[in-house]
This record gives sequence, C-alpha cells and structure tokens, in this order.
Amino acid sequence: MKGMGRVYDHVTPEMRRQAIEVTEARWQSSLAALLPEEQARLASWFPHVRVMIDALPRDAVRGAHPHFGPI
Repeated sequence: MKGMGRVYDHVTPEMRRQAIEVTEARWQSSLAALLPEEQARLASWFPHVRVMIDALPRDAVRGAHPHFGPI
C-alpha cells in the first residue's frame, strides 16, 4: 500500500455536499456570533469577509457564542 491514495473513494457526492453545507453553516454562525467590533476587525484583516458579514440575516444574534455539537 503506497500512501493514502484511494482511501476515500467511498465518499459520495451527497456526502461531499453535506460536509460543505455543515461547514458553511458553522462559518456563518461563527461570523454572526462575533461582536460588531470583532466583525469590523476581522473585515479589516480580510476585506472579502465584509461581504459575508453584510449578507448575514438581520435577525442573527450577534455576540452570542455558537454551540456546536458533533456532526
């Protein structure tokens, strides 16, 4: 056996889609949980993140810590 090649051949497109959706939801929850000052600081370091912060739902609870369970 050479390396790890083909170890994850069993991953289906549906599994890949689900992993991306969960990761994206966690990222958005993390952005929403930041205080406005923290969001501004993050956007100053990574300007492209400003678009994501601005796209957050207006009813997102800011400053609350997200609670993540296992996938």
